[in-house]
Amino acid sequence: MTAVELDGLAVRELSEALPSLDVREMSLLDFDFAAHAAQRGGRLTVIANVPFGITSQTLYTLLDNSEHIARAVLVLQQEVINRVLADQTQRKYSSLSIEHMLRCLNIEEICKVPAIAFSPPPRRTNTAALVIDYAPEAPMESDEAKILRAALVVAFGEGNKPKPLRQTLTKSSALRRAVPDLLELCQTADINWLRKKPAELAPGKWLHIARSLTSYSLAEPAAAVDGEEEAEGEAEGVS
Repeated sequence: MTAVELDGLAVRELSEALPSLDVREMSLLDFDFAAHAAQRGGRLTVIANVPFGITSQTLYTLLDNSEHIARAVLVLQQEVINRVLADQTQRKYSSLSIEHMLRCLNIEEICKVPAIAFSPPPRRTNTAALVIDYAPEAPMESDEAKILRAALVVAFGEGNKPKPLRQTLTKSSALRRAVPDLLELCQTADINWLRKKPAELAPGKWLHIARSLTSYSLAEPAAAVDGEEEAEGEAEGVS
């Protein structure tokens, strides 16, 4: 077993109490899951009490490394768990909900964690344990995954006043870089999902959107390459 802990004092205490334990003084966000899975000869199980300040980052990091992780058992704030478990009919439906539905085989809240389990006990915070079983293969390519996340983050970032995707996608600098014609697409294209608000779209539809935007992102470079080849052909003909 390998322990990952950022607090130096906790690392020393763990090392003294459990001399045979492999303790890494680092953030879980920086841990190399791929290398560790290769070293262990298989997919990993992650058990963590996730700090509140990096909850979303941790969940996204685990999703990004899901091909190397079979299961995660996480202690999280109840509010975050509700967001992860929310379906399209619920107010908490979010980018976290959608990515977990697309990448996971099973997600289940297994128990409440009482405040007395922590030292010092937190105030006004409900906590529970969540088990996540990740699919062995992602349903999308890495480029599609990046575009999906950028689209979800900006679409759901409107808070209590969600707007149609036509009005929100262009606010993402990451999407504008990835899809050169995004502004024109959002302004002129007659596409049904551009007229929808984020919560009106099921996870499968979001996957379709990511693939569509990826195809648009590849269209312009392909055209440029074709143009270069034609130019080269003309030059060869002249010579």
